[in-house]
Amino acid sequence: MDKSLRNALRTTITQCRRLLESATADLLEGQFGIHLDGTIEDTARMSHLSAEDLRFRGEIVAHIHHIQATMLNGGIVARAAVEQLIREVGFTHLNRLCAYKILERGRLIRETLGRGLASTGFKFYLADHSSDEKLWSGGRQDLAYRHYLEWLATTLSQEVGVLFSPHDPANRLFPPHQTLEQLLALLNSSELIEVWELDETIGWVYQYYTRKELRDTARKESGAPRNSYELAFRNQF
Repeated sequence: MDKSLRNALRTTITQCRRLLESATADLLEGQFGIHLDGTIEDTARMSHLSAEDLRFRGEIVAHIHHIQATMLNGGIVARAAVEQLIREVGFTHLNRLCAYKILERGRLIRETLGRGLASTGFKFYLADHSSDEKLWSGGRQDLAYRHYLEWLATTLSQEVGVLFSPHDPANRLFPPHQTLEQLLALLNSSELIEVWELDETIGWVYQYYTRKELRDTARKESGAPRNSYELAFRNQF
């Protein structure tokens, strides 16, 4: 991948990261009462959530506590744990979208993202899933498309379980459709057509997703990775 193409990819990934992390933070705060500063509202104030959503919220809170307990010998503050959760969720969504682009470009799956709601793969899906076809006809094209992407991830999880796991928290913290449309506009840019044909692309996505200041801080504080999280973002390739 030449320098101009890498620069175009870097710019796109940075924009995608900001969109995804902002959307994830909004969902955590607005729906589940989990704030960026680490404050977690009392469960009693979550009366608007269904029983299923309350179970999911409990899993998210437990995951945040797990991050606190395992990173930096338990010295990580709540705010940093929430920030890491947001990074994890955003990165999972971006990795999946990039994987779809690579797969559709290589004709390994039907067109999924190339034309958004008009993509061929989505049209075939609607023909075989009457409930989502009804959503489409009833004006809920956004929800039907989300169901399609969830179905595709579940299908692909049989081959690539880690990236497309149906049990990942990212599945329940799905970006709103407006954000998804902005992401697709960026990833479908004519500047990036060649990117999705290259084997090294996923490695560069990983490299560019992690903020430089995060890498610099970790390297300044320690000459070697201090845990598995640092090991990942300090040794992307």
